[in-house]
Amino acid sequence: MLLIGETGSGKTLFLNLLYNCATVQALGSGFGALERFKQFNDIELENAQALSMESKTDDATLYNVAVGDLNIGVIDTPGFGDSRGFKQDKTNVQRIISTLKREDYINCVCLVIHGRQPRASASLKYVLSEITAILPRDILDNVIVVFSNTAYSLDLNFDPGVLKGYFGEEVAMVKMFFVENPYCRLEKAKAKLGQLGIDRVAKSLKNAFEQTSEVLTEMCETIKDFPQAHTHLSNVSSLTL
Repeated sequence: MLLIGETGSGKTLFLNLLYNCATVQALGSGFGALERFKQFNDIELENAQALSMESKTDDATLYNVAVGDLNIGVIDTPGFGDSRGFKQDKTNVQRIISTLKREDYINCVCLVIHGRQPRASASLKYVLSEITAILPRDILDNVIVVFSNTAYSLDLNFDPGVLKGYFGEEVAMVKMFFVENPYCRLEKAKAKLGQLGIDRVAKSLKNAFEQTSEVLTEMCETIKDFPQAHTHLSNVSSLTL
């Protein structure tokens, strides 16, 4: 799975959620599972407002995660629209290309979009145009979209019709998933224990993680039969940015 998204979309936090999928399910039975969460990136850095538009992932990196019955190699990539400017975006594109060249194929492209944003920003359009230029057409049939910060389809502010111009009709509602990532609530939960009590906080977390577990299960059912799509990126290094 190639994991892509605009800086600030919640892409790396979604990776952390995938990595902790088993714990997500275990949290439904008790608050103690909270301590078993592991993270790839510092949650405080991810939430730092001053750095919110600077990519927290500086290289394209392969992680192996187990989501339900699936073992997935997830290629986490630097976010686009970085506040460090176009030169940094250009560097990030080349890093993604170098990583993909080392892979014979991928099964899935997962695009993470902040579902509360009302329209496609210039940087998001840049993400989409670069990725569709990089990858062969048959790979684009294996695209799924995760709308972060959005628990339900009715909460969605983003117009999904924008995506058809880049991926065609294949990106239908069946390939869209809505995630109000409960991973983001963990630190807040710890802080609220003394104010609200463990039972109340645990119930809130349980509901959030049970809902998220259902979404991840649905996502796995969608992608498990995606065929291998060969990358064929031998000429991509000459891409003009």
